Amino acid sequence: MRQALPKPILLPVIWLIALLLAAPLAQAQEGHMQVLKLQGSSVSLPANGAGFHELVRQYAKEPSQWILQFQKLPNRAEQEQLQNAGIRLLAYLGNQCYVAWVQPDIVSATPLLRSAVPMEAAWKISTTLAESLRSTSPVSVVVSCVPGTTEQQLQQVLEGLDGKLDGRALKNAGLYQCTLPGTKIQSLAAWQRLAAISAAHEPVPLNLQSGRATKANVAQASVAAGGYGLLGDSIAVGVGDNTSALYHIDTRDRVTNFNFFPYSNHGQHTNGTAGGAGIVDPAALGFAPHVSLLDHAYTNVWTQTREMESFYNMSVTNNSYANVVGSCTAAGTYDLYSQYLDSVTLNYPNVLHVFAAGNDGNMTCSPYPAGFGTVCGGFQTSKNVLVVANSAKNYVIASGSSKGPVKDGRLRPEISAIGSSVYSTIGNNSYLSAGGTSMASPQVTGGTALLQQHYKRLHSGTYPTAVLTKALLMNGALDLGNAGPDYKYGYGMMDLQRSLAMIDSAHWATGSISNGNNQTPVSITVPANTAQLKVMLVWADPPASTSASTQLVNDLDLKVTDPASTVHLPLVLTPSNPNAVAVASADHLNNSEQVVISNPASGSYSVGVSGYSVPFGPQSYVVVYDIVPKGIVITSPFKDGAYKANDASNSLGIYWTADASSNTFTIEYSTNNGSTWTTLSGSVPASDRYYNWTPSSGINSAQCLLRITRNVSLETATVGPFTINDQPTLSLSSSQCPGYVNLQWTSVT
Repeated sequence: MRQALPKPILLPVIWLIALLLAAPLAQAQEGHMQVLKLQGSSVSLPANGAGFHELVRQYAKEPSQWILQFQKLPNRAEQEQLQNAGIRLLAYLGNQCYVAWVQPDIVSATPLLRSAVPMEAAWKISTTLAESLRSTSPVSVVVSCVPGTTEQQLQQVLEGLDGKLDGRALKNAGLYQCTLPGTKIQSLAAWQRLAAISAAHEPVPLNLQSGRATKANVAQASVAAGGYGLLGDSIAVGVGDNTSALYHIDTRDRVTNFNFFPYSNHGQHTNGTAGGAGIVDPAALGFAPHVSLLDHAYTNVWTQTREMESFYNMSVTNNSYANVVGSCTAAGTYDLYSQYLDSVTLNYPNVLHVFAAGNDGNMTCSPYPAGFGTVCGGFQTSKNVLVVANSAKNYVIASGSSKGPVKDGRLRPEISAIGSSVYSTIGNNSYLSAGGTSMASPQVTGGTALLQQHYKRLHSGTYPTAVLTKALLMNGALDLGNAGPDYKYGYGMMDLQRSLAMIDSAHWATGSISNGNNQTPVSITVPANTAQLKVMLVWADPPASTSASTQLVNDLDLKVTDPASTVHLPLVLTPSNPNAVAVASADHLNNSEQVVISNPASGSYSVGVSGYSVPFGPQSYVVVYDIVPKGIVITSPFKDGAYKANDASNSLGIYWTADASSNTFTIEYSTNNGSTWTTLSGSVPASDRYYNWTPSSGINSAQCLLRITRNVSLETATVGPFTINDQPTLSLSSSQCPGYVNLQWTSVT
């Protein structure tokens, strides 16, 4: 008879198995720790941390830059201890590595330190300067230095390299613009106090029935008509462009001008889109017609954020320009301009900076398919701004609109607006239809002003943070293109109605989290008959090192647990396959994450936030959520609205929202308050949310209604009454009297 193996003997066997299984994992982790990926290169990381203080003494007599890798991310107290010992952590590079400024007389090594590598000159130079390094001709660059470096020190180094200091690259920024032979750039980078070098550029404008598509008409409509009565009162909008808005009656009386450029259509047009009053032609009414306009020359609008916020209460800026256009090398590159913009949001957290994505969407930038990877580099790759794509009013993205991803795979653009055939102001009190992301961006800027006005109404005049405003805009967006976020539309078309609804319901929570911590900032009660639950996490991320291969510094994670204990993760894109649909997964690239649950069961949902990797903490964040009801909601036409008949250039434009279904729609209108109905179409595709309608001449009724019915289910929505009229023809009467003007016009019957 076989005896059973005694139980005590099993334990060493189990331990042996565990050790055998753990060994490959430990080796894999150690192997991962041995290499750091930077932009354009990789760095080997030897396990030499124990002898670091001796290494420093042998290496340098002066303070020097090092890449330091730690066994674990040091917390704030440990970072202070390092600084007291002569080690100042400047920037995060990923893989638990920092750029550090190290004194030659450091006290001792830290037990947390795994690896130390001297910072090489080549790692400080932007990849966009690769071609310039062989040039003997003068090259214009922008540089940043280690904190504490003086302008005189930089000037002295440049003189020794046949270069010169041209001045500050951006007003109020700690960046310098320099000129030196391209062959001397490497030598400048070798200077220990030099932190980073990028190509210098001068901004260029991005040339190439918007309110209804973005639901701005709902925000502007009176409360009596079911709207919000928002026109931008008490909000100051900064506009950086190539001219001011002093050249049109629709804008000039609300302009404070700091822009020294002569007249150009571009700047007047963007100002009018954001805040034009529609005085000469109501069809050109801007998004926020009562805002104050602070006009600046390009980047001055945000480099002077401190002054503009302090003296004029500026809370949002529009930026319809870029550093470089038409360049695949520069597209999507994070540089010193991007880095500084990220710091501006951290320093002035209530001001949101809105940027046009660019108009390079018809380029092919390897390795991406045609059109992708074309978002302008520099300003647009900053993590804390809001980047806007250009769509036509039928919700089709413009072919020329720049598309993501940016170089490290992050989502850009983040939101869309109408940028095709936008009718707005130009000089001499005239108007022009123009297109491009330049025209889409000021719509989001104007929409932001309306959100801020509404928030102030409900919160005793206080302003929302830029992070909250950005989250409300992105999470409220109407999803277009591929399901979830995509590299064409971002999170979708700006939908002010949904964003305002989140403000009405106070559907947000804030928090602050450190590395390795887990929090549950909010629980959400979802009612029956909900079409979607949309939850978004957003944070203002610290500036990244321009040497890093990925720009996310503090990495937070979002999850939503439903009543059945199923965990839902954010929708994440695949940068190497930019046309692919987003899938649920952990996101380690972006500082915005969105969970979308369609047809959620009623009950309590728990929102979880974790500090996956927070090298510079604690990190503040905001969570916003939208509970989207089932049903059809018509947003254009709107109750009590007035619309011109027989005007193909400014068609009425029917817009609605509805939950997903395979059933088509029927659209009808009535001119007699519902006594009779005329069908416009009985087979509008189930996925459409726009129908182009040019009312015929002769309707002339103030009793118009519009009805949309979902076929099969017969779910119906009706809006009205509203007015459709022919426009009278105005002329001077043949009989005139001194001191008066006698007018006549055709009758409307």
